[in-house]
Amino acid sequence: MGATTNSRVLLQTVRVENGPANLRQIDARLGNGAQTFGAGPAPVADVATLDTTGLGCSGLGAGALTNAVALVVRGECSFLQKLTNAQRAGAVGVIVYQQSSNAVFVATGLEGTTIPLAMIGNRDGLRLKEYVAANRGARVSFDAALRAVEATADDTAIFSSQGPSIGDALVKPELVAVGTDVYAATQNYDPNGDMFDLSRFRSVEGTSFSAPMVAGAVALVKQRNPALTPAGLKSAVVNTADPRVTDFDYQGRPVEARAVAMGAGKLDAASALRWTVLANPATVSFGQVTANSPFPVTRTLRLRNQATVAANIRLTVAPRDTDASARVTLSAASATVGGGQEAVFTLRLEGTRPRAGLYEGVIRVEGGETALRIPYLYVVSDNVAFNAFALEGDGFTRAPGRQHRLTAKFVDQFGAPVANLRVRFRAETGGTINQATETTDELGIAEARVVVGSALGDHRFSVEPVSGGDPKVTFGGRVVQEPALRADGIVNAASGQLGRGLAPGSYISLFGASFTDQTRVFGTNYLPLSLADVSVGFDVPGQTNRSFPGVISFVSPGQINIQVPWELAGQSQVQLKVSNGLYSSARLTVALNEVSPAFFEYTDAGSGRQLIAALNQGFQLVTGAAPVARGEVVQMYANGLGPVDNQPATGEAAPSSPLATCRIAPQVTIGGRNATVLFAGLAPGFVGLYQVNALVPADSPTGIQPVLITMNGVAAKTASLPVR
Repeated sequence: MGATTNSRVLLQTVRVENGPANLRQIDARLGNGAQTFGAGPAPVADVATLDTTGLGCSGLGAGALTNAVALVVRGECSFLQKLTNAQRAGAVGVIVYQQSSNAVFVATGLEGTTIPLAMIGNRDGLRLKEYVAANRGARVSFDAALRAVEATADDTAIFSSQGPSIGDALVKPELVAVGTDVYAATQNYDPNGDMFDLSRFRSVEGTSFSAPMVAGAVALVKQRNPALTPAGLKSAVVNTADPRVTDFDYQGRPVEARAVAMGAGKLDAASALRWTVLANPATVSFGQVTANSPFPVTRTLRLRNQATVAANIRLTVAPRDTDASARVTLSAASATVGGGQEAVFTLRLEGTRPRAGLYEGVIRVEGGETALRIPYLYVVSDNVAFNAFALEGDGFTRAPGRQHRLTAKFVDQFGAPVANLRVRFRAETGGTINQATETTDELGIAEARVVVGSALGDHRFSVEPVSGGDPKVTFGGRVVQEPALRADGIVNAASGQLGRGLAPGSYISLFGASFTDQTRVFGTNYLPLSLADVSVGFDVPGQTNRSFPGVISFVSPGQINIQVPWELAGQSQVQLKVSNGLYSSARLTVALNEVSPAFFEYTDAGSGRQLIAALNQGFQLVTGAAPVARGEVVQMYANGLGPVDNQPATGEAAPSSPLATCRIAPQVTIGGRNATVLFAGLAPGFVGLYQVNALVPADSPTGIQPVLITMNGVAAKTASLPVR
């Protein structure tokens, strides 16, 4: 499946405050991470003043970009690396401008990042760079709202893969559909989702979206013709496609798209429903013609008349590329085919091996309600490497010293594989080549097994012909430390202790190293299963397939706060592990208990003491300067109070009607006096947060008083509450 451009481009905007007319509204695309850096504009800082390359691919210095938007040029390293370096220097956003092109697209690989990245074209980038140099402190803002701009439709999308296919040189793609600037409904629930948007609509692109369009058209065909075979359904959408598609040559000049770029053409859903004759196969390839290829090369084409009456079918061969040495012929140019019947034709590539080239054409079938176009091709290689691309191994994430596999394919100018090409793999930024093929195989493929280096951060490997020069393939990736969980690093998030065990439904804190290179706090009314690519698993020992994910409220390189899944109720222990990408920490066994009570605390600004997080009857924070009165109701926030009635799902907010009430009644003392508990349960609207409403004893001592909560014989760590 290939992709073409839409008739309108959906763009976002970088605005320059008080800038000249040509900079007040810069066409941009925001990356697939964060979309805004705050309510107001922020100053622009040209990274070239800190890093002479202007690329932002190396450290920029702590505080060098504090509260600024970094302006960097595209290239050399990943978008994520540029953003990470800028954020570590204090930046609140990043603008990447193209090195030469004025086209912009959505920068990917930024899932989970917390500052936005906008891409702008080269022309606008140079203008902004010049303006910033002359206007120190120039400020910009990002506008994530989409606006439609008229554009040229039916160009092949820049990311659309072209053929012929690897191995058997089939027509690839067989069909194209719109795959850029698709305005799609999406979700506003999970910020980790690739298609998250607060507006519930966003611009998307990729063959991931052109393919469903074709699937929808196939569904329409199937709905009208339930008895059609898969081959018939395929022919309905492929052979009725519109061939008016534009591609671009290697100099960027527009040309009529070839079959290796568009197959039969662009999806035409209306035509896909109007036909009486269908073909099998929908596309024809005579493969790669070599010096040893026998002639003629034959293929079978079946045409089925789906109508109830006879059809006079006529076939013509329309070659796009010709060579006197070979041609495509038909066993017959016409046939009368009865209703529901099939005619079989033989296609022949006859003659002798032509000169090197890519040969395409169309077999046109008339006589049905809609004419069919069946693309064909064959290729003759000159075996001179012209282009190369990564098949496997680019965009890797590996731990230091780990092995990784790299695979690249070399093709000639016609897309045919270049066999027996001598190649050399290199480790460009650390690491070693463990094992590598010295020449490409018959499919033009070379591969290597490498060991990544010990330095963390971006790493690159490459492969190129031994003779040097292009084509060269660079494999980029990152070396990351494997997450490590401390043996004593699993504790109650409120008390910082393990006690008799951790309670399902409660918050716990995990301590260790290399959990992630980001710091993130959840920003939704639920807790996600993953944050900054970090996830936490709870495995029940001795029970196959009994594993539950934790839900995360906070992640940083050395700490994670999560809610223990409610589903673990009744278990006495669990094995816990932290995962990030391919790697997980060692499993640690931790005890569970029905309850693990503790009060959440905060540091009082006035006294510097740790006090219970509590509100008085007026819903004001209880502090040393504003103590709670004897005889008043105090609302104290706690953790680990165990099972509740009307229990919410793990990670979901507690209900308010009816309330989620503790099944085990707590005993509370304030200043050594028994306090009457009016309510104990989950705080409505919050995830996993318990609330204890108690009446402060009238005879309680005043001042900073100890508070103790006990449940099922398990006593919490003593906490402090100011009383007057």
